[in-house]
Amino acid sequence: MIFTEENLNKLLSFLPLSFKENIINKYQKRFTKNLTYHIDVLKDFRKDINFKDKIILEVGGGNIPKDYMFFYGAKKYICLDNITEWYTKNGWNYKSDDKKIFSINDSIKAFNKENSFIIDARLEDLPEFFYDKFDIVISIATFEHILNLKESIDIIYELLNNSGNLLSSFAPIYSSMIGHHFWYNNKYNFNTIVDELKFIHLLYSYDEAKEIIKNIFIYDKYGDLYLDLQKSFLYLAYESNVLNKLMYNDYITIFNDTKFKKLDLIPTWILNNISNDILSELENRYGKMRYDVAGFYVRATK
Repeated sequence: MIFTEENLNKLLSFLPLSFKENIINKYQKRFTKNLTYHIDVLKDFRKDINFKDKIILEVGGGNIPKDYMFFYGAKKYICLDNITEWYTKNGWNYKSDDKKIFSINDSIKAFNKENSFIIDARLEDLPEFFYDKFDIVISIATFEHILNLKESIDIIYELLNNSGNLLSSFAPIYSSMIGHHFWYNNKYNFNTIVDELKFIHLLYSYDEAKEIIKNIFIYDKYGDLYLDLQKSFLYLAYESNVLNKLMYNDYITIFNDTKFKKLDLIPTWILNNISNDILSELENRYGKMRYDVAGFYVRATK
């Protein structure tokens, strides 16, 4: 049996606040122990919009345990992820321990029968059956990957019912110093190797970057991984379509051109250790914009 936050608070109402909070926190860990950055983002989402009795769609996900969403009162929690095309074609194994995975046709049938499942499809392939069906659309660390973002935002608008809400947090964006999106593993990535790699993807060509990173990823520092790290950086920064390569100003333009009656686009993850020389070079090449912004938080109402 999964308690909701509301029911658990009522059940423990006789306890002092500190004891009650401790019990609730321990209870939550049953379904949050494998989540990392999602937890803080979801807390921000819940501060903005109450999940209680809401039909929620997560775009680009499925990692959040359904028990988490139901603990906070969600009526339905449905996920959309392009599993067949994105994961399978890249040789990645996709597994969901708590949700069934349905094709588009099967998901239409499941909508009235299941309270949580994953739709294996692209956003643009969703039929009009799903229009006006959702109270909330959430998305975490996804919008920076969507190649046709303007069209996708328009579709999300249609999926929401009247006065429905979009909540999204995403990073890193391409125009930031970590916009190369280098990720080899949890130890070597854009979070852990910042200064050495900052803005290489914007300031240098592939061939120039290839020579530069030979002096960054060296055997003496990284051992047998040094060549793999070099290849990984070059692939993600210059060859892969893992990022949409939209700049700060592109996001401003896209979100200002939506149909949402109310929209807040809030810059997050500010990385302001940019020298005047580098800033001047960036502005000469790409124009004036906030190169210190690595991400955005989006809050929008239909």
